[in-house]
Amino acid sequence: MHCSRSILKYIGSLLSEVKMQFTEFLIVGSVKEHPVKINTLKHILLGKRTSFQLLETLTNRQLAYFGSLPYSRSQTYGKEMQGLIEEGKIYLKDQQLYLSDTGKKCYEESKILYRLGDYSFMRYSAIQKNLLEFYKLFLQYLSYKKKEKPFNRHIPASYFTLQVLRRFCKEEPDFDTDQFLQELYTAFDSFYNEWGDIFWGQISGFEIAGLSDQVLSYFSPLIEESSDWFFLQVLLKLERKCPSVKKINQFLLRFFPLVSETVLSTSRLYRQGMSVNDICQFRRIKPSTVYDHLFEYQFFYPNFTFISSHDKGIIQEIQKLEEAGKLSFDQLKEALSYPKLPYSYVLFARMETKGGVPWI
Repeated sequence: MHCSRSILKYIGSLLSEVKMQFTEFLIVGSVKEHPVKINTLKHILLGKRTSFQLLETLTNRQLAYFGSLPYSRSQTYGKEMQGLIEEGKIYLKDQQLYLSDTGKKCYEESKILYRLGDYSFMRYSAIQKNLLEFYKLFLQYLSYKKKEKPFNRHIPASYFTLQVLRRFCKEEPDFDTDQFLQELYTAFDSFYNEWGDIFWGQISGFEIAGLSDQVLSYFSPLIEESSDWFFLQVLLKLERKCPSVKKINQFLLRFFPLVSETVLSTSRLYRQGMSVNDICQFRRIKPSTVYDHLFEYQFFYPNFTFISSHDKGIIQEIQKLEEAGKLSFDQLKEALSYPKLPYSYVLFARMETKGGVPWI
């Protein structure tokens, strides 16, 4: 077992092969399937969670990149965008960004990277830090369970994550840890070698050639947000090949919140039987805010919906009106002769037209 160069330098070397900075890589990757407006793309990459922006992300099928651009890098977005245009990798037409043949070739030449775009990223990114902390703690737990030699350094973890681990052990007493590790090794054998390096590198802070007490003794948090995106994309690839990883991830989705506390509060009141108007009065917020909260909650939690409180006929009528093209909210209200039409009707109509989110 050995530690080699920093995983950050390693990821940097992968990006340098195609002469792209991380933000440039995200921009090119996110427009490879659909053209998109400049500002809309920026909000997608920053992870802006308005109902309109969530719907735009779904419409453009850019769920693999939602929230992938750190706010610390948002200031360089315009500069890097302009640089890509000048290099001929993307081009602007009618306020829409398109990927050029040069950009497509440049992107696909980095095969290790471009195959990592997983739609489920949007959902898991909400608990990205929790996932990483849990897996670190879980690997430490496995090491103690196997009675390997003690560590000089323990992995710090929040009290809540520790309780989640205890809950997992209680609910899954027959979880086969040997099978879990074997599935990881088998999966990585079928991946690019670099994907394994990215996974173990993010877990340990270094590029590691396997798992042992040495892996756990080199834990160090990574500050660079780019490594978070790569780690989570690799983890999602693992989920498809490793039933044990999928079981862990599905368990974590139940306990780590995917939305903010204020969205949770609104959805909790609705699920308890309160109407939108009741919630407005109780929480002193506008109806549009309640609809935003409920729509966001439904977007991330597939077992919840508030579409049952809507007239299906009106939703279908909106879809018919927009067959020739998207209409403004005011135009729809006028066409339906419904001046107090809740915006949630428009959201559901457009969401159904696009086939819904892939995890529902």
